[in-house]
Amino acid sequence: DHVMRIRVDVDVVLGALRMPLSEVVALGQGAVIALDRKLGDLVDVAVNGRVVARGEVVALEDEPDRLGVVIRELVRPGEIPAGR
Repeated sequence: DHVMRIRVDVDVVLGALRMPLSEVVALGQGAVIALDRKLGDLVDVAVNGRVVARGEVVALEDEPDRLGVVIRELVRPGEIPAGR
């Protein structure tokens, strides 16, 4: 029971890109960085830095301006997630 109350870091990797340092330095408040993912795409879900699942990016029904992730597949230890 105590183990189930341990807090862990959960990260959802929404995208990545490469850009020159000069562009990064020029970013200001309100700048938009286009990622390589969109609604419906699969993303990695990591717990304490280890990918444990793949999920689909969705808009929340009750809060359409917020995003969520629906878990679509679990990744077994040592397995490389599909789509990598």
